[in-house]
Amino acid sequence: MTENEGGGIHGVADRLGWASVPEVLAESETALGRGHHLALVASQGSGLEAVYAAAALLLDAENETLDVGGARALVLCPTDERAGRVARLIRRALGPGGGGVFLVGAGVEDEGVPDGARIVVARPSRVLPAIRSGRFGTGALGLLVLDGVSDLEQLDEWSSVEPLLEAVGSDVRKIAATGRPDPGFRQLLERQLPRARRWPEELLPAAGSESDPSGELDRAGPPIRVAVGPEPEWLALLESCIAEAEALGGAIRVTCADPHQADEVAAALAVGGRDVEREDSEIRVGAAGPEGIARTAILFGAPMDLSEFDTAFADTEHRFVIVDPGRLNHVETLSRRAGLAMIPAGGGPLTDPLDAVVNYRRRLEDAVRSADFVPELLVLEPLIIRYGAARVAAGLSALLRRTDDDVGSVIPWPDIEAASLTGAPVDQRPPPRDSGSHARGRGQAGSGGERRGGATPRGARPAWTKLYFGIGRKDDIKPGDLVGAITGETGIVGGQIGKIDIRGGFSLVEVDSQVVDDVLRRLQGVTIRGRDVPVRADRER
Repeated sequence: MTENEGGGIHGVADRLGWASVPEVLAESETALGRGHHLALVASQGSGLEAVYAAAALLLDAENETLDVGGARALVLCPTDERAGRVARLIRRALGPGGGGVFLVGAGVEDEGVPDGARIVVARPSRVLPAIRSGRFGTGALGLLVLDGVSDLEQLDEWSSVEPLLEAVGSDVRKIAATGRPDPGFRQLLERQLPRARRWPEELLPAAGSESDPSGELDRAGPPIRVAVGPEPEWLALLESCIAEAEALGGAIRVTCADPHQADEVAAALAVGGRDVEREDSEIRVGAAGPEGIARTAILFGAPMDLSEFDTAFADTEHRFVIVDPGRLNHVETLSRRAGLAMIPAGGGPLTDPLDAVVNYRRRLEDAVRSADFVPELLVLEPLIIRYGAARVAAGLSALLRRTDDDVGSVIPWPDIEAASLTGAPVDQRPPPRDSGSHARGRGQAGSGGERRGGATPRGARPAWTKLYFGIGRKDDIKPGDLVGAITGETGIVGGQIGKIDIRGGFSLVEVDSQVVDDVLRRLQGVTIRGRDVPVRADRER
């Protein structure tokens, strides 16, 4: 990448306020410049978004002499929150002349994508209907980004990704990133990106290499104790980590990943009566041993690069990290590359940032967008007048999570998805269905080892109702056509569509029974591939 292309990778880093180029961007520079596909084990906190921006800058440079209309890059993210964050970071990285970044919101089904959009960032299920209906053309696309592949699958977005991959074709440059290099991600690479440049190679070896295909590295040295919480809670978490470290004996070295936080951290420790010495981003707590070396290192926040990670923990026996939930995957990647295991600080669980809480919120959002509110409001209006809408909504949420065997108890948050869908006890949940996507064969354990064995699975699914579509294999129909027609006409999400069975003259599609009546009503008179297609509930054969 040259200086003419938006200042190169250094220009991207400068515009994002970074003192140096993050490792993931530096390692991707050659592959981007040569037009290769990229497969990355990276997530929020690594500087990954700068790679997307640099790839977009290259596309602009390649097309500046061409009259190319329409969006050139499509970035698919697992959640609306993540899509918003990525869109803002890309816009900052492009600089004042970048422009053209469009974040797809809930209204894309009606508004489409504006003509001036050059980089579109979206949740797959939000943008697929616009592509299927022709409101968003993909003919000018030169870049497709899959941000958080494992999270896309976990949040039931993959059923929308598959038809999008078919729509953009094989000539489009692709970047696939994940925080967890699990077997499903490797299967995706073998199918879609067999020649992609992979990084880091120790976690993502190429097929046939001598590296460990499981991506697991030998663990060397004491484990890292990890305390997870939002940033406003970090000082309290730091106190807990220091108390745990003091019980182990010796001096403590606190390193702030963001040097601007060092003053605040040092002051907070000093007013608590601790003996504090500060030098740049490092704060020493307590007296050093006879050799002047601290026994415990605490990282306050997560650095971008492995070198900073190693430096913070050098020559110490006990190690702690305080991190935001959104960067837990990034810390896990750094620890695995360093050959260090992760355990909870203080005995608390290491929860995945995209656990069932996100699923639950997503399902509520989908219900709010699609429900017929008139009869519900007639029932709830007296309660809303008396208690207010927020308290009534909270009461309904608690009701969803209430266990059947004990009226007074509520199912814990990690298990709310099962409660909201079926009301069944957690240990009676049916296994996830086989979606036929890249996730086939994926076990419950992820790259984090034993802690992910207990992570919340994709959750119990509702009963499915099979619908008959009067169009089939002889009409050259594909699963993506059916998914696009259903989601585009009805507004349901991909996770509410089950098994698709395409036969000679007709197709059978499973739909979530809770929404099937509305789906049937909205699909009457639907057109697929220019044909009027009859749709009805399938009769048992």
